[in-house]
Amino acid sequence: MFFLLMINTLSADFKKIVDELYKENYAFFLNVSNGILHSREKAEDAVAEAFLKIINNIERISEIPCHERVGFCVVIVKNASTDLLRKEKKLLLSDEMDNVDDSIDSLEDDVLSKLKSESLQEFLSKLKYKDRTILQLYYGEDMPYREICKYVNMTEQAARKRAERALDKLKEFCEREGITTNE
Repeated sequence: MFFLLMINTLSADFKKIVDELYKENYAFFLNVSNGILHSREKAEDAVAEAFLKIINNIERISEIPCHERVGFCVVIVKNASTDLLRKEKKLLLSDEMDNVDDSIDSLEDDVLSKLKSESLQEFLSKLKYKDRTILQLYYGEDMPYREICKYVNMTEQAARKRAERALDKLKEFCEREGITTNE
C-alpha cells in the first residue's frame, strides 16, 4: 500500500523507470537478495525495502545510463538485504545477552555475599582495570551496562561480555579456593 502511494507521487517519466525496473528485474533482485538472506520471505522484504529506496532516489537513478541502472539497483538490493541480516543478527544477539544476564544474575547473588572476603578482594585486584571497574559499577553501584559503557569507553555489548568473562574467572577462582556458589 505504501509502495503504491509513493509511486503515485512520481512524475510519469519516473513511474515508467520504476515500473520497468520492477517488471524486468524483480525476479533477479529477489534471487540476489535470497542469496544473501537464504529466505524467500526475507528476500521479498529486502527487495521491497530496496524499491522504496529506489523510489526515494529515482531522480538520481534516472540520470544513470540505462545499461548501468540495473547494476546500481543491485547494489541497493544487496545493501537492503545486508541491513536486514544485520538487524536480524542484532536481535538474536540481544536475546542471547538476555540469557547471559539471567545466568549472571544467579551467580551475582552468590558472589555479592562473598565479595567482602579478603581472598576475593585479592582476586579482584588481579583483574584488569576495566574488568574490575565494570564489575564494581554493575554490582557495587547497580549501574546499567548502557551507562557503564560510557565510563569504560566500549560498547554495551563489549562491557557485558567483559563482565561475563570476569565472572567466569571469578567462579574458577572460587572453585579453586573452595568457596561454594549456588550455580
